Amino acid sequence: MIPTNRIALLIFLIFGSFVLKNGLGLQQRGGGKVIGDPNIPGSDELSQICRQNKKCGLCQQTRGCVWCNDPKYTHEANSLYDRCNTHAGHGQDCTQFEQQGKPSTDSRQGGSFGGSIQPSEYGVTLWVGQKVNISFAYTDSGNKPLDLYYLMDLSQTMEDDKDAVSRLGGEFASALKSVTKDLRMGFGSFVDKPVMPYAAYSHINHPEPSKRPPYGFENQLPLTVVNRTKPLFETTVRDAQISVNLDAPEGGLDAMMQVMECWEQIGWRHGAHRILVVSTDGTFHIAGDGKLGGIVIPNDGKCHMDNSLYVGTLEYDYPSVSQIVAKIRQKQIYVIFAVQQEVLNLYKTLSSLVSEYASTIRLDAKSTDVGRLVREQYAKIRSTVELSYKPTLKESELGVTYYVICGKEGNFIKGNKCTELVPNAVVEFVVEFELKRCPTEYSDREWAQILEFTPTGSQESLKVNLHLKCGCECEGTAPGNGAEASCTGRGSIECGICKCNEGYTGDRCQCDRSSESEDVTKCSKLCGGPNRGSCTCGACVCNKGFSGNSCECDDSTCPCVTESHGDCKTSCGKCSCYDGYSSVPGQPACTCSSSHEGCLQKGEDEEKKLCGGKGSCFCNRCRCQENFVGKYCNVCQRCDCLDEFVQCSVERENKTHIRLGKKGENSNPTCGSTVGSNVTITTLYPNISITRDDEKKCPSTDFDGCSLEYIFGYDESEQTIEVRVRSRLDCPIPLKATNPVPIIFGTVFSILFLGILTLILWKIITYLMDKHEFNKFETECQNRKWEIGGNPLYKEATSTFQNPAYTD
Repeated sequence: MIPTNRIALLIFLIFGSFVLKNGLGLQQRGGGKVIGDPNIPGSDELSQICRQNKKCGLCQQTRGCVWCNDPKYTHEANSLYDRCNTHAGHGQDCTQFEQQGKPSTDSRQGGSFGGSIQPSEYGVTLWVGQKVNISFAYTDSGNKPLDLYYLMDLSQTMEDDKDAVSRLGGEFASALKSVTKDLRMGFGSFVDKPVMPYAAYSHINHPEPSKRPPYGFENQLPLTVVNRTKPLFETTVRDAQISVNLDAPEGGLDAMMQVMECWEQIGWRHGAHRILVVSTDGTFHIAGDGKLGGIVIPNDGKCHMDNSLYVGTLEYDYPSVSQIVAKIRQKQIYVIFAVQQEVLNLYKTLSSLVSEYASTIRLDAKSTDVGRLVREQYAKIRSTVELSYKPTLKESELGVTYYVICGKEGNFIKGNKCTELVPNAVVEFVVEFELKRCPTEYSDREWAQILEFTPTGSQESLKVNLHLKCGCECEGTAPGNGAEASCTGRGSIECGICKCNEGYTGDRCQCDRSSESEDVTKCSKLCGGPNRGSCTCGACVCNKGFSGNSCECDDSTCPCVTESHGDCKTSCGKCSCYDGYSSVPGQPACTCSSSHEGCLQKGEDEEKKLCGGKGSCFCNRCRCQENFVGKYCNVCQRCDCLDEFVQCSVERENKTHIRLGKKGENSNPTCGSTVGSNVTITTLYPNISITRDDEKKCPSTDFDGCSLEYIFGYDESEQTIEVRVRSRLDCPIPLKATNPVPIIFGTVFSILFLGILTLILWKIITYLMDKHEFNKFETECQNRKWEIGGNPLYKEATSTFQNPAYTD
């Protein structure tokens, strides 16, 4: 009887192509259909790209290019580079081609039908720029192998927890025996870098008898099959010696990097689920902390193990948190941090950075939660399937894209991972290959490699025999020491071109290397490569668009604007002008003509009327004087040039307004103009204003004593001047005749009145000032302190003194 999951697998294989075509929403590429590339250049541009390839293999690697291997091909003098072109570029001249074939896939059934991957092997053939996909089904088995590695902090503070950890070996085996029959366990320990300030000098060189010197990491027990009769795990943990360090942070990240990167030394299996349990009671050092101990080289993320010890601990700094997170995801190792309460929150934060691969529990003396959590974590990862392979080519060379259906129903989605799968579930995968370019190091025309795609936890893998077509079938088929007549008897035909015998070279093997004049090495480094030219018999033969003795000149960069004026053949990148032309600053090269024909009107004498006498001729074009424009500088832009015409073209309608007169018609020669161009006055305007930058406003005050305003502008394309005239005149108001006698008497009276008024005001002011001074004098007299007849400042000239000892 066939199990139910095998029936589902048969249904998938029978209707797989229908699901791919409708459910995936992609074109069916398994049959070898080439997917169109919208980035392929147009036919002309592509033809130029193709012509740069001189070998058939290189031509094959360019989408849209074909190689003509017809020996009789004579298109464009049988140029070596013309053999690679588009079909349209070859035209009818070539009858034999080497070109890309269609991609192909070939599924093969490896092993028995009862395998977990069906089909288990594919053959894929691709050319550059092509895409193809393969499909297979994976049946998730219930029993998956498990690798469990216990990494423990063996610093002195963890001494009390060592015995509890040693008992976990049996607990792990008991907890996991119901979910897997293939369990391997390993044990490693870490302390810190053995250098100050992380460890004391005495600890490093003279440790206590019961302690060992500090170290970075030691792989004490590689992953080993659990043997219940000999509890090797428990014995290894119990016998491990405690060490001593100084600072609180430990070298946990240093040890984790080595455990995850040293794949072979630890014993990780590619087809197994992997769990790393990290047990510690301290924080961890991060990148940059090593500088305190004189360690400045950043951690390189590589394995540095020798005899189970991490020998790079004193050479490389601690890894950063981002390096650890990236390594966890890269290696797909599930990490459980079993830590004590003091640092629980720190490691929970670290776990959150890679939550899909990490979790944190509290470690106590009993440590009963560790076994349960490992069992729960394994049950979680066992229900996850992720397809991966070890790349052998760069992503820029081979593109690999995954699509998957998780479960019985649904459409293909982009991705390579399924979660929460039930036991014996069938997962359908589609892998799309795209050859972007051939490997740079390939040497054969066909590059073959076996790729293995392995689902996580599976011992089986899908083998893909990948064949990349990077050359032509005709390459390597020419017989040695050929003597084809078309190859001058010195070579044989390969892919339609001559493959020369030893000592000869050239398109037809016409060059003898032993001859110094024909030695190809004389110019091979000077011809600019296949894009510019080739060396033929000691001389460069340049491709179209290049010139010079060494094809160093790119004709597309030649500054010559017109081929009839000059070229760059004699000076690379510099235009050499022909006779009659020159180059001047500020103008394109060789565009300055020495002729004067463009500066003369028909019938004019060059000596007298060059640019109408109002400018100079420069590069066969007129440079006009100020206020003159036009091709021949014959248009005057001054107001005095138009005044006569405007005044002649209008007449008075009344005292303040004018109108167009009969003489204002353009065809009437009565009104002359010195402008030098056709002048039009279409109508009169009540008000005028400048509307263009090239317009000018002119006042004319010689129209019967009134001011006449107009605006004119020159239309260069029509060679005409348009005049807009204001219909209203600005005339001065005339003065009326008056009697001068009243004016004279009024003026005299005004002068006399102002004089008398000024005298009166002066008299009043002086009277008031005198009165003020007199009042001040009387006030001071009343306030005196001496007799009227005496002078308070006077002192007599004699002084009298009395002798006290004198008696009369």
